[in-house]
Amino acid sequence: MNSSDREALMSTIFTEAFSRYEQLYAQEWERLEKTVAEYRSKGVVPGWMLDEGDVDHVRLPGARNEVLALCLIAGALETESAYPDILRLTQVAIDQRDAAYELSKQPGGDMAIAHLAYYSIYVRSILGTALLRTAPITYSQIEELPKKVVRLAVFDASLTPFDYPTHYGYRPDFSRGMIQIEIVYPLDDNALTAILDELNPVPIDITGLR
Repeated sequence: MNSSDREALMSTIFTEAFSRYEQLYAQEWERLEKTVAEYRSKGVVPGWMLDEGDVDHVRLPGARNEVLALCLIAGALETESAYPDILRLTQVAIDQRDAAYELSKQPGGDMAIAHLAYYSIYVRSILGTALLRTAPITYSQIEELPKKVVRLAVFDASLTPFDYPTHYGYRPDFSRGMIQIEIVYPLDDNALTAILDELNPVPIDITGLR
């Protein structure tokens, strides 16, 4: 496959993957907001649990991982044509972060932080790496950023390094193989914002990507 065909295919896959993800994310976010509202009105947290997904349906965790994987692939291949997509996804992710931070301030809203970690695409190391490697210009502080080589599991692993349970000590599943890739890590909120501000000083229109 030549580079132009590869870029066209990646653009199509990005659009389709994000379309699936945004619909599922919107549904789950609405469910969370209703849960928090019920807590405020009744003072009792109703049943709410993370969706682990299943093998028969496209669920939010899988749709999320698909989008993040595409970001990593675009960065690894240094696909400059994917930069607008990465940029939009990053700004959507920051919107998700800000909404979760705001909701977490409300009574019963502490679940928003778990929601952010498990369902959002706000994974700073992936977004930052993808931005830096697809941008048409070079970030001025790129040499000073901390970097780390990480092991990635194959697409159908039972647990990837970026899944939420790994935050609690569960080990990723490398039984079916892995690849290694260098990412920018660790990266905090301010560092990601600094990268975004320099590479794209004028916020772009993200209509249709919420």
